[in-house]
Amino acid sequence: MEIKRIKSLRVAIVPEDVECSTLTRENAQLFYTAERYSVPVLKGVVSEFEDALKEELGFDGKIPKKTREKRLKRGSIEFKVKQTPTSNPSYQAIGERIGQYLTDIQGLNEEGMRREGVRTIDGEAYLLLDDLTAKIEGLEEEFANKGSRTSISYSEMRKEPDLSRMLDLEPGTYGEVTGENAKTYRIAKEQLKLLGKNVVNPFKKSLKETTGYSKDNIPAETQYDLFEVGDYIFMVVTAPKKDVKYGEAAKFIINMIDEPEEGFTRQRDGKEYVPVSKLVETYNKIVEECTRTIVQQDIKVMPEPKYDQVLVE
Repeated sequence: MEIKRIKSLRVAIVPEDVECSTLTRENAQLFYTAERYSVPVLKGVVSEFEDALKEELGFDGKIPKKTREKRLKRGSIEFKVKQTPTSNPSYQAIGERIGQYLTDIQGLNEEGMRREGVRTIDGEAYLLLDDLTAKIEGLEEEFANKGSRTSISYSEMRKEPDLSRMLDLEPGTYGEVTGENAKTYRIAKEQLKLLGKNVVNPFKKSLKETTGYSKDNIPAETQYDLFEVGDYIFMVVTAPKKDVKYGEAAKFIINMIDEPEEGFTRQRDGKEYVPVSKLVETYNKIVEECTRTIVQQDIKVMPEPKYDQVLVE
């Protein structure tokens, strides 16, 4: 086998009016090329340049205390990089842990095991409100998901490049913020948007619809549908999936203790207690109401095997 070393990768620039929603031989070829070749190559260019741009502007990856914004111009393109601190608590994770915490307390009490912060009032187990509040606050801190969000925007180029051509890309050469690299970056970004919107997503949507399954028609068990389109074989795996909104239960429990109904809490020795069984019952009820079955579909694509070309007697 002859091996040839190459220096660059050629990516075809697709026009803005490209449309890939029908399952034809040509669209299958375009989809496969986009998802398996063009998109990964273009993402590599974007990643290289954006890392260099952020580094040149002094964005070191640390979480900022407040939003900061910087600008930089290369050639005819001006870039604006904006970094914002974020904190998005995962109430899904918090909800699961709250449920486990309350269930464990109830289980220990039913087994006759005494736990600190729990006492019996009128034959029922009550939990010290301060303990529950501290537990929730600890979970909110643990699952705070603190980080930062960085957005990069750029101005339009004064002169649109001729996009009716092939683009030669050299991986590893876009780590410098030059005017030429800025132009290539912009083309790569625009092409990624176009390929996602007009090629990859529409073709996948049509394949999934062809199976006949949807949110209104969910199979009882995993189904495998095979389709041959042009020179490619597509396997759509459709499976029912249980979706539980534990976060809704977490928010409901938090609201219950933040704004308790009259008579919900009991006082002993100057401290407030909340009924464990009532909390568990409410939690389970909300979880049940927020549980549904959804459809999950994954697509695997394979070139049709050419056995006559690879198998020799």
